[in-house]
Amino acid sequence: GGGRILFPLTSPFFGLFSNYG
Repeated sequence: GGGRILFPLTSPFFGLFSNYG
């Protein structure tokens, strides 16, 4: 959770794809 690389939307959904921290 918490996509901060690909999807900086801090969304539980987008965080699944960009869970890099």
